[in-house]
Amino acid sequence: MEYTPMHGIGNAYVMIGEEINEPEKQSVILASKYKTDGIILVLPSESCDVKMRIFNADGSEAEMCGNGARCVARYVVDKGIVNKPCITLETGAGIKKLYPIIEDGVVTAVRVDMGISEVLDDLSVSACGQVWHGTAASMGNPHFVVFCDSPQELCLEEIGPVIETSRCFPNRVNTEFAKVNGENDLYMRVWERGSGETKACGTGACALAAVAVAKGYCDADTDINVTLLGGSLTIRVCSDRRVFMTGPADYCN
Repeated sequence: MEYTPMHGIGNAYVMIGEEINEPEKQSVILASKYKTDGIILVLPSESCDVKMRIFNADGSEAEMCGNGARCVARYVVDKGIVNKPCITLETGAGIKKLYPIIEDGVVTAVRVDMGISEVLDDLSVSACGQVWHGTAASMGNPHFVVFCDSPQELCLEEIGPVIETSRCFPNRVNTEFAKVNGENDLYMRVWERGSGETKACGTGACALAAVAVAKGYCDADTDINVTLLGGSLTIRVCSDRRVFMTGPADYCN
């Protein structure tokens, strides 16, 4: 079996081009071996060009992964599985459209139609002796967006697990700790359910941008730069709440 470790600005997965037995257990083993955030199975689809299943480092299955979707696009193009300007992808969060950006025969970036964002309720969650005020959002998977002054100084190893498993979130939650850097410029750290703090989270960046637009911190129909520990993504939240994400997909060294 061929294992191909890839990453989207540091959010890394072992790509596997076939079904495997006990993927939940294998994800725990392979994530530890290759130092990734989990595994992605790239599979045939009855309704789309390709299907993606994502398993986190703890073995839990996720509905969607934005950085993983970009990796799938490059994976299927490079292997000659799909060669189309628009690749349809079946995920646990619905069908996504992937647009590879190719320069000199190389996929340098991928634009992803992430679907319609949902900005839900403002919530207050207690964790580590502090009340965290944030906004629940969905990109097909659950997010909790918290704006704060100095996310870079937070101890996510302590705060993240408490919020992730709060009774407010029966299916657990991904938490984005963010600040506004400038006009249409955001910074965030993320605690991903099932993986802990990761260098990047594509759906998290989209959820953050959607909340920022809803609250008037950023503009709709405009490119928003989101800086994460592993690099930057370009997010556009349209007036109809549809979200587009653009960023690279690379092979791990």
